Amino acid sequence: MNAIRVFLKSLTLLLAAMFLSVTTLLFSTVPLMALRLTHSRTKFLAFSLIGTLFFVGVGRIELWAPFLAAVILSGTFVEVQSKGMKIVSAAFVSLLLASGMLLVAISLWAKNGSVDVVGLLSTKVDVVVQQAAALDANLKLNTKDLIYQMPSAIIILMMISLWVSVLWAQKLALRSGGSIESVSEPLSDFRVPDFIIWIFLASVMGAFFDFGNPNLRYVSMNVLNVAVVIYFFQGVSVIATFFRLHKVGAGWQIFSYILIVLQLFLFVGFLGLVDFWADFRKRMIKKTSERVSEV
Repeated sequence: MNAIRVFLKSLTLLLAAMFLSVTTLLFSTVPLMALRLTHSRTKFLAFSLIGTLFFVGVGRIELWAPFLAAVILSGTFVEVQSKGMKIVSAAFVSLLLASGMLLVAISLWAKNGSVDVVGLLSTKVDVVVQQAAALDANLKLNTKDLIYQMPSAIIILMMISLWVSVLWAQKLALRSGGSIESVSEPLSDFRVPDFIIWIFLASVMGAFFDFGNPNLRYVSMNVLNVAVVIYFFQGVSVIATFFRLHKVGAGWQIFSYILIVLQLFLFVGFLGLVDFWADFRKRMIKKTSERVSEV
């Protein structure tokens, strides 16, 4: 009876991942990571294979490719973390493998000949540009620039998906009755490797200075987009440290994170960038320790 209950809970996680993959493309990694945390590698692969084969059977590459990417992203992250790899390195390996799979899928899609991938992207982006122009006449968007920034957009979506998964997958796994080990160090300890600052500065120069090479500009724009999001995560880690040290309630934290994502994205990214030099977390921890010792 217990085995049936566990199977049904696992099947629920798989169905939730499949549904979220179709509807959001973003949050399917949460139930998938919870599934991996509560099951062995073999069982996780078996459930993932069921979901992938279902989408392949439908015959839509735009359905099975995102789902398979989410499987690779979440499964690889947990796997390499269990080997002792730090969160930054684990995320990099996971993103590299998932991006490679998507690149292969898109190449197969383009070679299939039944769909003009570039034409489809142009149509979709044109709609977004028109809608943005209707909302704000002063907003000037270039369709070609947006299309050439699609690689970074895909990577950023996977980064956000992985970030959300690390936040919520453990809680979901425990709620589903699983017994798990810690998936990673706290996100408040997240730090961008020092060498990333040089990549960021080089991408700024390539994106905003004219070197007479349009390909260099497009590559720089993609790298810059990803770097800004990386420093946004570091900024969020600074804020998470503040919340932890001041024991801010869960409700206020959720409200603050929603506000951060919707209204303060660039500010928090700038905060994360400045933290490279200022090390705000070290200062906050030091002040809190001094305050406690005085008491």
